[in-house]
Amino acid sequence: MTRPPRTIYIIHAFSGGPDGIEKNVDSVRLVARSIAEFGDIPVCPQLWLPQIFDEATERQKAMALCLQMLASCDVVQVHGRYLTAGMIEELAHAVKLGKPITQFGGVKLISVTK
Repeated sequence: MTRPPRTIYIIHAFSGGPDGIEKNVDSVRLVARSIAEFGDIPVCPQLWLPQIFDEATERQKAMALCLQMLASCDVVQVHGRYLTAGMIEELAHAVKLGKPITQFGGVKLISVTK
């Protein structure tokens, strides 16, 4: 029996952190592809929100949409080696909503509470 696809929200750095936007976007693209190849639906706003919002001047609008998308997902995955301010905001929202959270890439999730 095949299970239905899950929607998986990807928490990953975009503009913050030492790796830079280009490397972060490449990493998100690989994560999203892996999720899709496994049969699930990747939700990765890092790949399309920058096309409609300016990170420097409209970050809060973009983050509000991210949190709405996160709320509609079945699972949250945290990827990367470090947490940025935006990732912490998304992670705190996921915890508040009681979403299942998995982590990859060595990022340490120590004390995010409801």
